[in-house]
Amino acid sequence: MTRADEIAISLQADMLQIDGFDKAIVGYDITEKPPVYVYDREKIIDILIEDNDMDREMAVEHLGFNIEGIMLKGSPIYIWPEEDDYDYVRYVPRET
Repeated sequence: MTRADEIAISLQADMLQIDGFDKAIVGYDITEKPPVYVYDREKIIDILIEDNDMDREMAVEHLGFNIEGIMLKGSPIYIWPEEDDYDYVRYVPRET
């Protein structure tokens, strides 16, 4: 475990997390104040399809409106891992 992971884990109590989507967490952005989780959008969509009997279009709409649409201080960052440039996210990959 890296030092950055240790810091992020120690701060998890203060980090906003989306209930039911732990498997979609791919890392932490510890440059944010407070630190935030980094979620994989594709994994969230897969979870919505599997757990809520949604088709892909409905899951994408739900993600955009009901999950990403809620912006609070400390809200998570959502990425498309195949498309996004991680340089702007500055995240620490989560060890699995």
